[in-house]
Amino acid sequence: MATRLPLYLMRDGQTRLGQGYFNPVWADLDSRLDALERLSVDWNAQVAQLRELGLKRIDDYIRPLTDEVDQLLQQAKDETDGLAQQLVDEHLLPLVAQANQLLQQVQTDTDGLAQQLVDEHIAPLLTQAQQLLGDIQGIKQSAQDDAAAIAQALADMSWEQQLADLESSVNQAIASKRSLSNNSFPRYDLANVSTTQDLDLALGNVFDIDASSPRTLEFINLLAAGRDTTIKVYITGSATVTFTNAITWVDGEAPALGDNWTILVFSARGDTLYGDKWGAA
Repeated sequence: MATRLPLYLMRDGQTRLGQGYFNPVWADLDSRLDALERLSVDWNAQVAQLRELGLKRIDDYIRPLTDEVDQLLQQAKDETDGLAQQLVDEHLLPLVAQANQLLQQVQTDTDGLAQQLVDEHIAPLLTQAQQLLGDIQGIKQSAQDDAAAIAQALADMSWEQQLADLESSVNQAIASKRSLSNNSFPRYDLANVSTTQDLDLALGNVFDIDASSPRTLEFINLLAAGRDTTIKVYITGSATVTFTNAITWVDGEAPALGDNWTILVFSARGDTLYGDKWGAA
């Protein structure tokens, strides 16, 4: 607080305005201003020290907490990824294997239908025909009995009834096969496989790709020769996506991706791939 005002007071008719009066006043003001400036420097230093102390407290107490939170988040992400793989291994892959087994059984049963008809109907007819031929050759030894013996042999063979039974069995097999073709897979849907690298056809035909950053993709477990399938690839994001497989694109080159999403459709014939862009936005 200012306490030297009485020293600065002027008196009319008594105070002489000269260096004897003004110099002490200026000296006093200068010393007070110097003290204020020194106080300002010290204040700034204290503020800087306090800021440094606050940063140190953040590093000592807050940063370990944030590191622990990051570690927990990464652990949760790893466990979630492992859960998805566990679900695929324990549930999806056995279902796929069971479906393939059923399809193989249907194929085997269909292929074995002709052999079954041969074994159950045609082979017995051939055997009896050979026996009949032998009987006829024996009957020829007696000319008088030839006609009656041949007629009786044919009657005993019941070949007309066996041919009727064979025709009925074939018609039933054809009707069963037609029913199987008409009712198998009247509707189906496919699970989406999320990936950022391998497009594994052993896991599915529909893939979700996160292209928020550049991705390099490769189709693996392609089909054997003589097999055909359709593949859909749903891409979200607009980062660069590169395919390592040899792909024949409809427009002669890989299409540009949309800013938000892109759908690519591929036709796989054996290990040969044809690709086109279905849509993008």
